[in-house]
Amino acid sequence: MNRKQIKAYIKKEGSECPFCGSTEIWTITNPDDYEGEYETIFNNEAKREVSCSSCGRTWREYYKLHDIEQLDVDSCAIPNEDDMDYDPTIGTIEAGYHPGSLADPRD
Repeated sequence: MNRKQIKAYIKKEGSECPFCGSTEIWTITNPDDYEGEYETIFNNEAKREVSCSSCGRTWREYYKLHDIEQLDVDSCAIPNEDDMDYDPTIGTIEAGYHPGSLADPRD
């Protein structure tokens, strides 16, 4: 895989196969993993394997810890004060950054 393919894959937020462009891609899960989502978490980096149903190729995605957020009793995110204009008295979010998204506008 070359850098151009990698950059295009990241720009499209991992929505298409970097080899053939198919959207028929899926995460390879291991039942021993936490919810089957990530293969390994080590040194603030997570990785997982992805496969394409169309061309049969497999690759690994890498993720780094870049933010955290508190959860309420229903597992809903509570906005971080520095990331959003949040008024707890009315419970509305004024600005639109979500730390869980692939694209971090602060980068």
